[in-house]
Amino acid sequence: MRIATTIFTFGGGREITQRHLPIWRAHTDELLLVFPYDDPCVLPDVDLIAHEVSNKYGMPCLKRQFFGMKAALRYKADYYVFIEYDGFLLRRPEPRDAVQANVFHRKGKDDGYAASFCPHFPWVFRAAVLERFVAEANFEPFERGFVDRWLAAQMERLGIPFHGLQDSGEGYSRNTIQYAEEKEAVLRCVESGGYAIHGVKTSELLQSILAKAGRLDLFLDIPDQKKTPEKRIHRILRAFKK
Repeated sequence: MRIATTIFTFGGGREITQRHLPIWRAHTDELLLVFPYDDPCVLPDVDLIAHEVSNKYGMPCLKRQFFGMKAALRYKADYYVFIEYDGFLLRRPEPRDAVQANVFHRKGKDDGYAASFCPHFPWVFRAAVLERFVAEANFEPFERGFVDRWLAAQMERLGIPFHGLQDSGEGYSRNTIQYAEEKEAVLRCVESGGYAIHGVKTSELLQSILAKAGRLDLFLDIPDQKKTPEKRIHRILRAFKK
């Protein structure tokens, strides 16, 4: 089973991207980094694509996401994995027809979103499903420019089923795994065989997860970088320009 993995990252996530690089490489045959052209994350010996301007959500973000999904098809693979820079698979994915993701289910709230669920990374597509998706998906509904909610709305529109990795105990996701109960939960998940993880932004947590998985050989000790006031000001000014 041949795997191609695409990582969505940015310059501000360079240290995290570097730390996770050995994990991605260990469980894929092809690796591609996609980032904004005005906030690049250039690393040696990795395929790179820059597309659209930097923004956390909105049309440039959706366009970069869709472009990266199309670009992944340059690689011949049986399954295509899409992950943000703070996520990874601890082993190769299971072969399933349904698209796999760390799904969060909406609880009947009318929050203005079209989809009934929210699929956090990692996303795993069978080749034929990805080919159909990139041929038929579009940017409506816009879903306020959030890539996970956009994906869910497109899947529901196209009638493509999802397999929830959190539901099956195979995954764990938060925007950032930071609180004690969240750290305990992700370690329990990994100890029980979970492998699809998202929201890891610190070296300490990564080391704990890899220790639980018995894969400390994949730990790359790159310290967390603390942003200087100058860098914070630069990012704030850039945000006002958008």
